[in-house]
Amino acid sequence: MALRGRILVVDDELSIRKICQFILQMMDFEVETAADGLEAVEKAKEKPFDLIITDIKLPGIDGIETARLIRELYPDVPWIIITAYGQLDLALKAIRLGVNGFLLKPFSPDELKVVVNHVLEMDQLRRESLRIKALLPLFEISKTLLSTLEIGELEEKLLHIARESLAADGVWMYEVDWDKLIGNPPDSLSLLSLELQAALMKALEKSDTAFLWTREIPEETSLLMVKANLDQLLAAPLRAGERLLGFLAAFKTIGSTPFRPSDQDFLTILAGQGAVALENAKLFEHVQKAFIELQELERLKSNFVTLIAHEFRTPLSLILGYASILSEEIQDSRLKRFAEIIVHNATRLSSLLQDMLDFKRLEKKATSIQLESIFLPELVERVIENYRPLMQDKSLEVTVDIPPEVQRVQADPAKLEVVLSNLLSNAVKFTPAGGKITVGAKLMDKPYMFVKDTGIGIPPEEREKIFLSFYQIGEPGKENRGLGLGLYIAKELVTMWGGRIWVESEVGKGSTFWFTLPAMEEKYAR
Repeated sequence: MALRGRILVVDDELSIRKICQFILQMMDFEVETAADGLEAVEKAKEKPFDLIITDIKLPGIDGIETARLIRELYPDVPWIIITAYGQLDLALKAIRLGVNGFLLKPFSPDELKVVVNHVLEMDQLRRESLRIKALLPLFEISKTLLSTLEIGELEEKLLHIARESLAADGVWMYEVDWDKLIGNPPDSLSLLSLELQAALMKALEKSDTAFLWTREIPEETSLLMVKANLDQLLAAPLRAGERLLGFLAAFKTIGSTPFRPSDQDFLTILAGQGAVALENAKLFEHVQKAFIELQELERLKSNFVTLIAHEFRTPLSLILGYASILSEEIQDSRLKRFAEIIVHNATRLSSLLQDMLDFKRLEKKATSIQLESIFLPELVERVIENYRPLMQDKSLEVTVDIPPEVQRVQADPAKLEVVLSNLLSNAVKFTPAGGKITVGAKLMDKPYMFVKDTGIGIPPEEREKIFLSFYQIGEPGKENRGLGLGLYIAKELVTMWGGRIWVESEVGKGSTFWFTLPAMEEKYAR
């Protein structure tokens, strides 16, 4: 069974010492005795006690002076006076010094038990009250630490809070990641820092709480403590999950007021909050650095796209122009086919460059919607005409289905043409030879347009992903697959005019892409 604590009984009568020792040991306390005040003070110097019971009248120094001297060593130790009725003046003096309880001679074993239990319970309540009072400011401290994202500032705040709150003679912190020692360890620690640092890290390796080192405990570090002129050393792990980031330590030099019992709890919580705050600050620093690098990469990418698009556009226009002339004028069927292949691939490359420029403008928010009245059948026919050669090559049948009530609408003709062109391009690519494509419109609660095909279809799990930039179904880079930007650009443009776009599809049977138009022309609206 664990002992309840250590009690020192001081009385010049052997019988009183013996009976007290017997009763208190039966109550599961470790008990030591002293016959006079000087012996009691010497025993208290050797190790602390949880309770002092002393007769008020002792040979040499009296019980009150004995308690005063012991409380210079341990200010918070509770104290019970054994007194008689004729010692009222001394009892009053004891009260002024803060005695915690009285035993009146003669006393029974039960009276001893009651007084000891009461004093220790009250002391426990006092300690809990002090601990809670000491820990309450940690809520505000936590907010301060977690709102600080600059590592140097955070380290300074941690050290300042630790030093002020613990009334320490010095505080310092060691961080493993940077092998960095900061703060103000004692001057005499400079040559011992590595050895003491290693000892602290070893002691804290498997600990989640702060611990207190003195000049005597543990023995292997007592020499370091003596050399550094340290009386007490309080250290807590900076731990993030299972990872030990380092430690936060505070010290008292010889002659300073010892640390309070609640200081260990305080430093444990402060170090825990500090470790979380340090991890957050380091993460923010990494994210900030990555963001700067990403911005630079984005700038380089943007410049590259602009350079490629503009440098390629002029020679590509010349290739496409002359190849088109050749394909019309050459009579030799074999050479004519070669010219048509050049025209087809130059047209495809021109479309890819246009996608890149559209993507860049959308990413930089450098485009806007300009609504005007348009005649849909005319615009649709213009888009289809651009893909007529490709559709003829695959023997695709194309139908336009635009009823009279939705032929005149308000839209941005250039942006609408891009959306339809990208949807029609997809339909042509993924519809097998001999298939059908329908470009149409429908008036419901608002005007809608659609591009329907009898192509390969889109699996359900892919239907949201296809509108992401650079996303492609199946194997990227295959013939006619493009950059995976067409549907992304279509969605961004439709979203810009306040509409939405979606797909209905069945694998092996085809797909229908729907999107809303901005508005009906007022005089045609219902």
